[in-house]
Amino acid sequence: MIDRVWQIKQQHKVDDNNLTIYVDAANPEIWSSLKRMLNEPYAEQYVFEKLEYYEKNNINPANYMKVIPIAFSTHGAKMLQHTKSLLEDKDNLIAIDKQFHKLLTSLRTAVANEYKLDKEQTSYHDLLDAFRLSLQLYQRSNK
Repeated sequence: MIDRVWQIKQQHKVDDNNLTIYVDAANPEIWSSLKRMLNEPYAEQYVFEKLEYYEKNNINPANYMKVIPIAFSTHGAKMLQHTKSLLEDKDNLIAIDKQFHKLLTSLRTAVANEYKLDKEQTSYHDLLDAFRLSLQLYQRSNK
């Protein structure tokens, strides 16, 4: 996966100043390797202390980190609400091409109880998790 991320970065000529990667915090071997690759501090305690500080002070971590681990256990419900909000927005902010049929199936079959995704009843739930992570980059401003 680390090699694939590097390939995508090189292929699209993404410079490090315009790079944000959201990753499941449950995979420290992935996010710490990505942080090392991009010359970011990767010590687990340091990273999570920084993320806690940013959240407490309403600071977007993407302003200070390129690789942002997100814990589904504490942020999963909020991410599901955010995804639902973007998908239902009257301005049609999200469009998904039919070639992504597994993602579309996942969205159609998604079952949640109090914004906790029921992975037993949701087809391709890993794709939906990846989609939720990818949408973290798109946050609404509080105007």
